[in-house]
Amino acid sequence: MLKIIITLIISLSAFAGPKEYLFCLGQEEKQIHKKKIAGARKYLNEQIISQMIQLGNNLTINSKYLNKICDSQSPSTQIMKLLLKKSRFLLVNVEIYDKQEYSMALNKIKDLQEKSIDIFLHYLGWIQNQNQDPKCFSKYFPDINKVFYKATHTLEEEGIESLRKNLGNIDLIFKRLKQYPTGKKKC
Repeated sequence: MLKIIITLIISLSAFAGPKEYLFCLGQEEKQIHKKKIAGARKYLNEQIISQMIQLGNNLTINSKYLNKICDSQSPSTQIMKLLLKKSRFLLVNVEIYDKQEYSMALNKIKDLQEKSIDIFLHYLGWIQNQNQDPKCFSKYFPDINKVFYKATHTLEEEGIESLRKNLGNIDLIFKRLKQYPTGKKKC
C-alpha cells in the first residue's frame, strides 16, 4: 500500500501543472492562432516555447521578470529580449550542494543564451521578409546587416559573444521592431 501511495505522489508531482511562464507563452500562442498570425511572431513564439520546455523543472523565472513577461503583449519577445541582454531572469531550483544537478542547470542557461542569438537572427530574417521593400530593413537596422554578414561568414572565427556585442543596444532594436512596417506599408 505504501509503495502505491509513494508511486502516486511521484506520478502526480511529475504531471504537476505547467509553470506560469509557459501558461503566458501558451496564451500568446492562443492569440496567434486565433488571429491567424503567421511569420516572425509565430516563429519566435514556437521557438521560445520549445526552448523553455527543454529547461525542465530545475529552472524557473525570477518573479520580478515573470510579471513583466506575462503582462506584455508578447511574452516570447520579452523572453528573447532578456536572453539577448543576458539578464539573470532564470533561477536555478536545485540545492547548491547537489553540484551535478546545479552544474547541469547552469549549463542549460548557458546553452539557451547561446541558442538565443541564432533564434533571434532567424526571427529578424522573418521580419525582414515581411516587408516588400528589400532596402527597408537596412534603413531601420543598419548595424544588423553587419551582424547578418558576420553570422554567415565569420561566426566560427568571432564566436557567439562577438555577435551578441555587435547587436548593439537591444532595447533600441526591440523598440524599432515594434515600429517596423510590414506588408505593403511604406518604409
